[in-house]
Amino acid sequence: MLEVFKNLDFSESISIEKELPLYKKIVEGLDHEKLLAEMNQFAVPENKATSPWFQIYGESIGNPLEELNNLGLIDGCEFWQMTQKQIATPWQTWRDGIGSTTRDIFKTHLRNFHRPRYIIAQPGWQTQSHRDWDDNNKLGLRCHLILETNDDCLHYITDDEGVEHELHFKPGEVWFYNTEKLIREKNAGSGLRKSISFELFNDDLL
Repeated sequence: MLEVFKNLDFSESISIEKELPLYKKIVEGLDHEKLLAEMNQFAVPENKATSPWFQIYGESIGNPLEELNNLGLIDGCEFWQMTQKQIATPWQTWRDGIGSTTRDIFKTHLRNFHRPRYIIAQPGWQTQSHRDWDDNNKLGLRCHLILETNDDCLHYITDDEGVEHELHFKPGEVWFYNTEKLIREKNAGSGLRKSISFELFNDDLL
């Protein structure tokens, strides 16, 4: 079993059809300053405008899919949350969309990953409660690696009893949270939130 999965109770070699936790911090203490420097180097205007690996969320939206539609989301692909450019990009090139240092760190700590992409959430951005998809087992285990944030940038997830949990992800931490549940996010601070979002493979995706 991979070290990062020890307390999460799933790995690349066993099924995740068992009950998953609501959320779990799976890695901490990554060199986020080095990762952030590489992201900033990649975040030139032409990359942000044309790269399939960049998503920039603006201010508050009423419908959680509205901004993704504005980015060119194709009908029928909502559960993948992929734009037309992303769908047109061969899977084998996705890891080329993050920097070489970032890839090396991922290979060491999170080597069973796919579909990494840089995300910038601007001040004032928020979503309503929504589910990203209905089946982690088919679509992957959503994780966030936080590189830059503020105290007022928060994530919320609702458990099966209807209780909403408030989470704050700190730089250098990687969190899994169950996107089959109701989730919402907001950046109520004055600074950007910069992160890398990705999915972990499981045996059904190999």
